[in-house]
Amino acid sequence: MMKLLLLILQLALLNEAKTLESALKDSFKEETHVHFDLPARNNTARQPCPAIGDVPIVTPDRKEFYGVRYYDGRGHPVTALSCNGDYHDRVSGYNDSAPEGEGWLMGTLYVHAGCIFYGFSDYNYEGSYKEYQGPVFLSEVPDVFGNTCNGGIPCVDSYIVTCEQKMPDCVPDDRWTTVASFENSGSSLPSTFTYKYVIGTTWSNQMSEGFDVSITVSGELKASFWGRFEATIGVSHTTGYNWGYVSTQAKQERQEFTVETKVPGGKGIKIQQTSGSCGSSDVSTEALRSVEVMANGEFGEILIIN
Repeated sequence: MMKLLLLILQLALLNEAKTLESALKDSFKEETHVHFDLPARNNTARQPCPAIGDVPIVTPDRKEFYGVRYYDGRGHPVTALSCNGDYHDRVSGYNDSAPEGEGWLMGTLYVHAGCIFYGFSDYNYEGSYKEYQGPVFLSEVPDVFGNTCNGGIPCVDSYIVTCEQKMPDCVPDDRWTTVASFENSGSSLPSTFTYKYVIGTTWSNQMSEGFDVSITVSGELKASFWGRFEATIGVSHTTGYNWGYVSTQAKQERQEFTVETKVPGGKGIKIQQTSGSCGSSDVSTEALRSVEVMANGEFGEILIIN
């Protein structure tokens, strides 16, 4: 009987030991399984670094081009782990020198197409400098400025941002332009009149140079240009042309057309076209009219051709 009791006791102790061992193992797993939460960016949940083509290149009001974007948190060779901290978009022509004893943190850097970033090792744009020409994306800016801050993040004491492309800042206007004329007032017989005209846009050197930077920059420049006509003129009091709905043909490169028409005897004719200008860029629209000129020099019938 005594042996049976001892056997039961031993089995109970063995079972309890196994239960304790299992509990300890589970406890150990829970204590050593650590979750590492990656830091948030701009007070939001972490997102991958945007592709350089997804970073805005113009200000919200579309009046200026951004030249660079940089993040002031630590960069990383792995793109998914970079773009930390707050980001800063800087427009073309921007320059800044940090307060004495401080520097501008640059862990991750974007430089847009057509733009250049100059980072200086000293204040007031002095000392050695590093130049980055866009388009470029550095998920981890190397230690090339001669300074580090906040535990090893590269920093510059001063920097300059420049871009080749510039938004148009001209004031548009429009008018009726005489593109051809024919005088038949000295004859009593009708005559055939052949004339030429063009439809399209001639761009200024500044605009053309901007178009060469990239397709995206070209699109922004053109949107700004046509937006100025719509905002400034709208439906013209001078010509009646609606600059909010410029034809595709008028927005393209200039194309020449040849037209033949009849001019009655004893009259003359002028062919006029709605044209517009903004700076050194000129627009010849599809809107044309013919104006009769009587023998006494007075204007007669006006006919809209297009």
